[in-house]
Amino acid sequence: MKKIGTKAILFCLALIATSCNGCSSQKQKSAETSAAAVGSRAVEATPVSGYFLKNTYVFDGDTAFFVFGDQASFDKYMGVGRTMSNNPSVPSFAENIVAAIALKPTDVQTAVDVAGVETKGDKAVVHFEVSPGEKIGYTMTPQILFSFPKTEGLKTVEFVTGGKAVKTISLDRGI
Repeated sequence: MKKIGTKAILFCLALIATSCNGCSSQKQKSAETSAAAVGSRAVEATPVSGYFLKNTYVFDGDTAFFVFGDQASFDKYMGVGRTMSNNPSVPSFAENIVAAIALKPTDVQTAVDVAGVETKGDKAVVHFEVSPGEKIGYTMTPQILFSFPKTEGLKTVEFVTGGKAVKTISLDRGI
């Protein structure tokens, strides 16, 4: 039986690594081309901190989705969580769309994260993830509140998780 030398193994590993890099960059270029073809454009989602969903809100499902067009509708559902060391950020409704995702109260430590926001024609698509954790000794309402720039011509905001659209909200209607 013939031994394979160290140089031969290193050469093979370098060859494999080089070929894999080419594949992933080709896939990325293909994805970018596809996104450009349908007019998709990534926009920045900015966290809005210092607020919470008021406990007077009654869930009609496991998850609630909100799109706020003005301060009055925002104040109807969101409360200020001000402390001595925390100053809530102030959302600009003139320049941004403010949105929220909230889950029913639970005794499991759960995070809601926005993975990205993109515009596609007349809709904004919010990609989000829910990550459950350990059981805790109290209940919490997992939520995320964020804003993204208004774009001329937007008519709807679509919320997507796991590749599936779960809610679409008309910007005319708001919540």
